[in-house]
Amino acid sequence: MRHMNNRLLWDESWIINYSDILPPTEQLDMNVSSLNLIVATSKNYASLSSNKAGPELGVYKKELYAMKRLHKPSFKLTKQVRIEVRQIRRLYHPNLALFVGACVKAPNIVILSRYYSKGNLANTLQAKDIPISWPFKFSFANDIISGLSYLHAQEIQHGRLKIQNCLVDDRWSIRVSDFAIPSLRSLNTASDVNGLSHKSCEVWKAPEGETLSLPADVFSYGIIIIQIATRCDLAMDEIDNLATIQMEWKNLLMRNQLGSVEDRCPCPGAIGALVESCLAMEPSNRPNAAVIKKQLRKLNPYKLNAVDLMMAMMEKYSKTLEVMVAERTKDLIAEKQRTDELLHGLSIINNTLVDIVSNVDCISCEAMLPKQVADDLRMGRPMNADTFETCTVYFSDIVGFTVLSGKFSAMEVVVFLNKLYSCFDTIIDKHDVYKVETIGDAYMVVSGVPIRNGNKHAVNIANMALDLLHESKTFKIPNMPNESLKIRIGLHTGPVCAGVVGIKMPRYCLFGDTVNTASRMESHGEAYKIHMSDETKNCLLMECNENDYHLIERGFIDVKGKGPMRTWWLEGKRKNTNITYLPGQIS
Repeated sequence: MRHMNNRLLWDESWIINYSDILPPTEQLDMNVSSLNLIVATSKNYASLSSNKAGPELGVYKKELYAMKRLHKPSFKLTKQVRIEVRQIRRLYHPNLALFVGACVKAPNIVILSRYYSKGNLANTLQAKDIPISWPFKFSFANDIISGLSYLHAQEIQHGRLKIQNCLVDDRWSIRVSDFAIPSLRSLNTASDVNGLSHKSCEVWKAPEGETLSLPADVFSYGIIIIQIATRCDLAMDEIDNLATIQMEWKNLLMRNQLGSVEDRCPCPGAIGALVESCLAMEPSNRPNAAVIKKQLRKLNPYKLNAVDLMMAMMEKYSKTLEVMVAERTKDLIAEKQRTDELLHGLSIINNTLVDIVSNVDCISCEAMLPKQVADDLRMGRPMNADTFETCTVYFSDIVGFTVLSGKFSAMEVVVFLNKLYSCFDTIIDKHDVYKVETIGDAYMVVSGVPIRNGNKHAVNIANMALDLLHESKTFKIPNMPNESLKIRIGLHTGPVCAGVVGIKMPRYCLFGDTVNTASRMESHGEAYKIHMSDETKNCLLMECNENDYHLIERGFIDVKGKGPMRTWWLEGKRKNTNITYLPGQIS
């Protein structure tokens, strides 16, 4: 053991040639992590105020280190210096900054230590954009006293314990720095203030004037507790004496108790008593570091270090994020359902009826696009026009609508049509049909498009037409309860071409002579009657018997643009039929 001690004493591997230390900007072949570290460092210290200069940095063996430059006219490497260096090289504690080496040839006398990119604790506390709750404050205070207690146990006095010498590492733990090797640090001719005022540098010093002693370190620790608790730089206050410090910091602490929950100290009385004992005028009345460490652990209700606190915060944030994601997902699903309902006309939003103006009973979501067409558009599939060999088209309008609307205001017409078509929309939902559009008082429906259903489209349209006709006979016109609503209906069966037309407000439209003929069947019809072409009648009888529906031949009529056409009246459906239809049929 003695041989090892002597070997370590005369070992000079810690001595660094000053020419081997390069400025970060001139080191071109550094590894990626070091380059990233330099970038982060430059951004970090660029944001600091001008009186908070960062440490001098240097690159040694492709690693970034902090440099402590000592201004000495001359220096001799004595045995005492070697003993002190051997002592610091043996130190290892998670709350101490690691000693790397030193340059010992004047005038470039430099101490190299591990660099911690988050800077010192003073900058962290004064950065108001960084939320620091009391669990973190207790963690900082505990880290500092743990490092100081370890030094004192090794019979090493710090001598320069101030908040600027408490560094924050990547794990948000505190590393106490700038300690030991008193012979190397003595007779430093330059002011060791890093741009701070002389008054700022004196705040941490014990009143007895002796700095290199254990009680003096305890006094300095009491000042640090004040700065951590209040997040206040005492150097910026007008400080006349120790009594002023104690009075001002207590006022700040009590003021924070009136703030948010995070800013409230869980034990202000006990913290105040601990600070008073550390700042005792008589050095012998100050507790030692080991006692303070035990007291602080008893006062700390959180019992967590910085890493555990970060994990707890991340877990809390994760749970909060999960709740937020669940809520946003729920909102997204609800919005998607509203969009689907608007596009497809599948159901009334949230199964409720929405009043839009007075005397309006309800409004349902009119189908803008068929479901399968809207799904194809959402999936990015091309939408080409499609030809349907056979389908049945329904047209209806209100007899005398022009005269009727002349008796209403524009708003009353809107209310009237909304009530009527909302009622119709509810009925057609019970049948295998698709509502194409409404234009004024015209109502257009088709079956067999866009979903082909064989020859059942004529039966579906016939049943729907009977239901709508029955409903129109009992419908009450707003503000005209004694006036009857007269509608006429026209049906025709044939081929059509269908597709989405337009980019803005796209519509699913039908084209072909079948649409025109169905419109002619309606316009050549009569009130309270369903007028159908011979093609629709034949298609209807293909799916049922002649006796299932009450059909009356109207004969041949001259249809504009078509010439003579044989047409039929659909009077109703006979009872006791064996045909099964979708719900909504009239008994």
